[in-house]
Amino acid sequence: MEELCKGLRPLALRLADTKIEQSRNLRFARKKEYPNARVFFYKIYYGRALSNTKELWNLYE
Repeated sequence: MEELCKGLRPLALRLADTKIEQSRNLRFARKKEYPNARVFFYKIYYGRALSNTKELWNLYE
């Protein structure tokens, strides 16, 4: 299960990247006024993916 969790982290990052690219709010990330918007979206999407991974991990323990 630990190997699965390690494999899901890069997948979660790719998913976060895809969601960010699809988001209408990406235009804000490109503006100087919002340099941290990309980090903000990573925290949202990557955080959700990791919490789902932890829930899976708990099911198999």
